[in-house]
Amino acid sequence: YAKICFERFGDRVKSWLTFNEPWCICVHGYCTGMHAPGRTSKAGTEPYKAAHHLLLAHAETVQLYRTEFQAAQGGRIGITLNTEFWEPASDDPRDVAVAEQALEFNLGWFADPVFLTGDYPE
Repeated sequence: YAKICFERFGDRVKSWLTFNEPWCICVHGYCTGMHAPGRTSKAGTEPYKAAHHLLLAHAETVQLYRTEFQAAQGGRIGITLNTEFWEPASDDPRDVAVAEQALEFNLGWFADPVFLTGDYPE
């Protein structure tokens, strides 16, 4: 699908997104059931499986664009991440650590392999 989009629209589209808010896709689709496919029965595993495949699809699509289309089309490609932001309840190091852990868990789940390490799924 992405390749067809790049071929047919790449002369006009210069900014591409592989996924919009993957956290919402995975959590609300496979945990809370608020988004399609509306699953809730395996909330302890399915959001993580969905995220795994979403990250693999993102990487493959980015590589496809960069190797086959970017030079000729002059565009860019990325992903849009979302997160809540947690403020520590106090300056106590334990509160600071909990707020940081929440941010890392929710944003880092997708940001670390995309922007920091680039070595997913190793």
